[in-house]
Amino acid sequence: MAAKPTDPPITTTTAAVCPKENNKAMVYMDPSVDGANIANPNIAGSKTGTPCPYCANTKYFDPAPTDTFAGTDAINTYQCPDAQPLCLCDETKCYTETDKTVSVSLYPYCTAATDCSAYAILSAQQDTMGVGGANGIPVWTPDGTLDANFNFLPVTSGKYMKVSAISCGTCPVALTSPSCLPQPLTMAYLIRIINCFRVLK
Repeated sequence: MAAKPTDPPITTTTAAVCPKENNKAMVYMDPSVDGANIANPNIAGSKTGTPCPYCANTKYFDPAPTDTFAGTDAINTYQCPDAQPLCLCDETKCYTETDKTVSVSLYPYCTAATDCSAYAILSAQQDTMGVGGANGIPVWTPDGTLDANFNFLPVTSGKYMKVSAISCGTCPVALTSPSCLPQPLTMAYLIRIINCFRVLK
């Protein structure tokens, strides 16, 4: 009996993904934030960034020299139009503005060569306004980001969101390709927990 020919091995290819780079903060910059009057480099400075070869909208930015934002060295400052709310994402979850007065300065900083992020320096009409999940509950706000002398706390204090993507209008941010970030983005859903107590008689 003749032997059956063996099937050729199955090979799979994986699309290249923009990797994190040492001493660089990586952010997906949706084209919507390039619109007129959205970015304001006069507030806290601006950085051009270097595009990722696998996704032009993902850019690498040089870090600021210190961990404390002092009104300079930002990637840029963004305030989206009323009809296109600001959307900020961490590594996997996205949050939308809770008020139209919310703006953000993205501040790049590295705690180590392999640990770099763009931190959200939020500003709004009230300190309780910021960005939140799909139910509108604020999660990240300017509240608690200033010391007694009204200077910003270090971005390493845990008071600031680490941003992997930004857009105006679409939330979660719609990546142009799976290659743009290491993980997909989804909208944050948060549940307010109310404690109920039963009175025993």
